Amino acid sequence: VVREVNEMGGIEATLAEVFGGAGFHVVDPQVLRGKLAPKPAFEMLDLSSGEGRQIAQKSDADYVVIAKGTAQLAYHADLAGAGMQSGQGNVVARLVRVRDGKVVGSTTQHAAEVHIDADTARLNAINSAARLAAETLTRKLSD
Repeated sequence: VVREVNEMGGIEATLAEVFGGAGFHVVDPQVLRGKLAPKPAFEMLDLSSGEGRQIAQKSDADYVVIAKGTAQLAYHADLAGAGMQSGQGNVVARLVRVRDGKVVGSTTQHAAEVHIDADTARLNAINSAARLAAETLTRKLSD
């Protein structure tokens, strides 16, 4: 499956912020591949636990988070007259223990954000959903 990348890395940044703030060391997979570069305009989607574990093993990580998100605009008649846009974001995430591949936790989150700019509404919504997902998964680690 191929998808267009248009959320500017917001999901990854939000997950890293929440997990880092909770005391976890976060490693960027691009660093492990030996290069840091701008995110591509198109990328292959592979949400397998196996690939996530392979990347994490290179960094001696204990856990890997595998996440997928979508963002879109939703029409609301009461917002249309005011020139506001409603962004809708959905994020599905799994927390996988590297040593045995066990899924320790998973979550599906939705968030809505309103903004005058359509792209900002979508980005804010997907980032809010990613924050909810990260907070849920960090709680599962501390339980």
